[in-house]
Order: sequence, then C-alpha cells, then structure tokens
Amino acid sequence: MTRTKILFTIDDKYSPHWQITPTYSTEGDAMVDFERFTGGYHNIFSQAKNRGDEDVHELWSANHDEYWFWMNSTPWPKIHVKMSNLK
Repeated sequence: MTRTKILFTIDDKYSPHWQITPTYSTEGDAMVDFERFTGGYHNIFSQAKNRGDEDVHELWSANHDEYWFWMNSTPWPKIHVKMSNLK
C-alpha cells in the first residue's frame, strides 16, 4: 500500500522554520489536509490580487503537489507545503 506524507514548513515571527510531517493512509486524506491548509493562503493571495496588491505571492508546482506563499514586504509568513508518496 502506498502512503502519502505532507511536509508543512512555516517560517513566522514566533516559530522560525517550524515543520511537521504527518503521514496519511490514503492520498485522498492527504489532499484534504493539503487543500485545507493552502486554501487560506490562496484566499489571501486572491484578495490581494483583486486589489492590485503585488506584494503577496504564491506559486504552485506543475502537478499541484507543492505550494509556496510569501509577501515581499514582511519576512513572515513564508509557507512551503510538499506532498509526496511513500512506498
């Protein structure tokens, strides 16, 4: 059976380079957490983009299994989320 893990990395004012790596029994369970976590940051990015704010950035990998979020004007938060399959 293939299991999936997600590496959550958060750099913020109070927890520099905080990481957690939960493992999920199905890719579907992992995707729920992946979308739940990145969704809030994507909303911040979308709202900023709608206002014409070019300070807020996000980047998705080509197959949407990796996500980055950051703001140029502040050192925090910097978010990186990567999903990978385990054998």
